[in-house]
Amino acid sequence: MAATPAAGTTSKAASTLSKASTPVSSVLRGRPTLSDSCRSSVRSPRSRALRTSVRSSKARPWPRSIKATCSPSTYVTTDKGIAMWSEDVGFRPLYSANAPDGSLFVSDMYEYYIAHGQHYQNQIDPTTGRMYRLRDKDAKLETDTNLEGKTTAQLVALLGHPNKFHRTASLQLLAERRDPQAIALLEAQLAADKGRGALGSLWSLYQAEALTDARAVAALTHAYAPVRFWATRFLGDKYGVNRGLGVAGVGSKGARELPAKVFAAILARAQTEPDAEVRSQLASSARRLPTAQMLKLVTALASRDEDATDAYIPLLLWFALESHVTLDREAVVGFAKDPAIWDRPLVQQHLLPRLMRRFATEGRRADLLLCAQLLRLAPTPAHSVHLMKGFEDAYRGRELAGLPDELLQAVAASGKAPLILRVRQGDPVAIKESLNLIANRKADATERLNQVRVFGEVRHPEAQAVLLAIAGSAESAALRKAALISLMTYGQPEVGTQTVAIVETSAGDIRLAALALLASRAEWSQQLLQAVKSGRIGANTVPRDMVERMRQHEPKQLQSLLAELYPVKPAAGVTDFIAKIADVEAKLKAGTGNPYAGEPIYMERCAPCHKLFFKGGKIGPELTAYQRDNLGTMLISVVNPDIEIREGFQYFSVTTNDGRSLSGFLVERDAQILVLRGLEGEDITLRQADIRLLTPMGRSLMPEGLLDGMEPQQLRDLFAYLRISQPISK
Repeated sequence: MAATPAAGTTSKAASTLSKASTPVSSVLRGRPTLSDSCRSSVRSPRSRALRTSVRSSKARPWPRSIKATCSPSTYVTTDKGIAMWSEDVGFRPLYSANAPDGSLFVSDMYEYYIAHGQHYQNQIDPTTGRMYRLRDKDAKLETDTNLEGKTTAQLVALLGHPNKFHRTASLQLLAERRDPQAIALLEAQLAADKGRGALGSLWSLYQAEALTDARAVAALTHAYAPVRFWATRFLGDKYGVNRGLGVAGVGSKGARELPAKVFAAILARAQTEPDAEVRSQLASSARRLPTAQMLKLVTALASRDEDATDAYIPLLLWFALESHVTLDREAVVGFAKDPAIWDRPLVQQHLLPRLMRRFATEGRRADLLLCAQLLRLAPTPAHSVHLMKGFEDAYRGRELAGLPDELLQAVAASGKAPLILRVRQGDPVAIKESLNLIANRKADATERLNQVRVFGEVRHPEAQAVLLAIAGSAESAALRKAALISLMTYGQPEVGTQTVAIVETSAGDIRLAALALLASRAEWSQQLLQAVKSGRIGANTVPRDMVERMRQHEPKQLQSLLAELYPVKPAAGVTDFIAKIADVEAKLKAGTGNPYAGEPIYMERCAPCHKLFFKGGKIGPELTAYQRDNLGTMLISVVNPDIEIREGFQYFSVTTNDGRSLSGFLVERDAQILVLRGLEGEDITLRQADIRLLTPMGRSLMPEGLLDGMEPQQLRDLFAYLRISQPISK
């Protein structure tokens, strides 16, 4: 492999080269065959070692670092190593493109420091960019790269060329020439070619406005799946409307019905299409059609049982249904009138629960009556279970008062009202059954967890003893945490007494959840502070977040204890943070870190809140895609977490009407409920009517002093782990 940098090339020139080699039509997607890889070392303009490793293919150069695995309608990529690397800290590769001769262009903006602020203020050097040209040193490159002199017939033939530049350039030249003689050539190649040549011909016919309905219908049965994919797409573009954008097909003010023969061909394709990616386009196009045709197409696609586990097709079908709810609600509900559709796995798992939840969440009488209608349409009580799942999700944390009699009768007639729903309705038999289930260690763990959480949303006095027993037991950590958080709803003094004992004897997540419980109410907070004052609980055991929650309580005696045990410290100045960052940076640069030794440190200090690859919690932002290779940016975020708070993770304080003090970031919020996730990692669902005060805190949930007490080698090990490019353990 050889990489040839254009010495002295500016970023402007690099941009020009990139644009020259960018595909004319990015939607012309081929499926290149990946050839063997090779490896070599070359030199950059500044004589720094640059190692490259790419797969070479005239059709489309492919990085060796990426392995693509097909997964029905999509694909999964796996990082197999670094494709291009340099010791030069200014090396910033931004973009790669297929070159006309079959090699690969890589543009490098060459900047030492990457920050959005400098970029949008034009505080970057526009003269240091460069371009690399990578190629297999043994490959025979294309020499015929000037296509302007080609005849129309030659350009049509080049639409199937293995090099992407030739295909896209030919497509552009044919579009510019508008040669009428090209139509017959394109139609013939579309029929005869079994690969990229046919796809290019379809595109060229479309650009020439010569893709008639008859030609598109013929393309729907083509042997090459991408041709079928784009034939479907073009028909949707022609007749459909862009839902939510108000932009209809050419010459239309709204979605037009597909002609009968065209729609029959589309419907037949939905029933027999073997390629999942084509089926995903059929589902996408269904959303754009008039409601009647959409429902028929969705019904056909929803009957393809193999797509029930696909990552995207079920959601695409739901998007099609949901986008028509505001257009014709009764017609969408009519989707469920076909008894056969109820037995399809995709419908049961994805469409029925979402449809029920969609109407139940609206909460208006007309919507709730549609919920009742759906329940009556269920062929058997067993089928109504899927609807009740959606209804249960919609009413999580909400009052069940005011439901229409028709809906209550339909729920009762189904005989499948879930236990959680009956508990929320205050059914004494259901409450007893639920508490017995919670106490039964042999019962399903997930079901026990769900039942524990519902008693945190709906207060029943008889649940307190059961929850306390779970919290202080040797049950799983997840169940104990959920019990502790649910106990926040119950304000009895004995809850605080027993929870202080749990703090004394536990550690990790359980202790954190117990501290959150104690900090939530004034009386319990005072019990906690008395234990700290007496030395039973260490002062450093209580995180800053819990201390701040306790400051929201009003009793003077409590505030006096807080002032004594946790005096308010003056905020650190910018100079202090700069000095601390410099100190940590110096320690990191003084030696080499071991990521394997750093992993347990990460698991202890970072993983409770942050996920890196597949390890860690979901309280704070995921770190996998974070710019972890930039030490300066990462140090600022760790040493001074309040300086920049990621969108969606703003920190709020909540005071409830019953005296609870809570804090965290908002997971969900609507007119009826608010879902809060705090440092303890559990979601707390509150009714809006129960909230007295919601206050933005203007700081991060992440605690300061995360690196305090760490030895220099521990720091190096931790940051070595934080900067790994792929998982190092299972």
